[in-house]
Amino acid sequence: MKSFKTALAIGMFAVTSTSVQAATFTAEIESTGPLSGSSTSTIDQWFFSVPTDATIDIAVNGIASVVGNQVDPDTVLYNDDGSLDAGDFRAENDDGGPGVNSAYSILLTAGDYILVVGDFTTSVGQFGPTQTDGGADDGWTYEVVFSDNATVTQVLEGNLDGTFTTTAIPSPTAAIAGLVGLAGLGMRRRRK
Repeated sequence: MKSFKTALAIGMFAVTSTSVQAATFTAEIESTGPLSGSSTSTIDQWFFSVPTDATIDIAVNGIASVVGNQVDPDTVLYNDDGSLDAGDFRAENDDGGPGVNSAYSILLTAGDYILVVGDFTTSVGQFGPTQTDGGADDGWTYEVVFSDNATVTQVLEGNLDGTFTTTAIPSPTAAIAGLVGLAGLGMRRRRK
């Protein structure tokens, strides 16, 4: 079972906020086994919005392999026009970050985008939820860091059974408003 951790309890995700919208998420790629011609691994899709034309920084860093080998994330960035296909392609990055990590610093126009994350065999046109010839040492953990001018809205988490698990990410403003509302109800209840 995949898991996400969170400092601000939002679903199953790990969110570390450095400003109102900048966030670091921790996720996992599952695999049927070590890299071979018949192994399968999962692909995750990260949906995010950019409110104004801006240079967006995204880093995808491999953290840990189940068996301790090097982790090599590969990512593909797409426009989100409502129907994901190869024609939505914007950029691909395998080893643009430190070591074999993936990183972007890319000018994007205001709009919606999808970042597809998989192992080093992911290529344009692979959308998940799984890919063949993947396999990253029985799975691995990674983190995705989005700059403060991008807001993650949902994640489609690939599963080895060929399905996606969808998790909506509430905006930081909505999460804070919810917490303030709960605190207000608590204070009101104490007065009665």
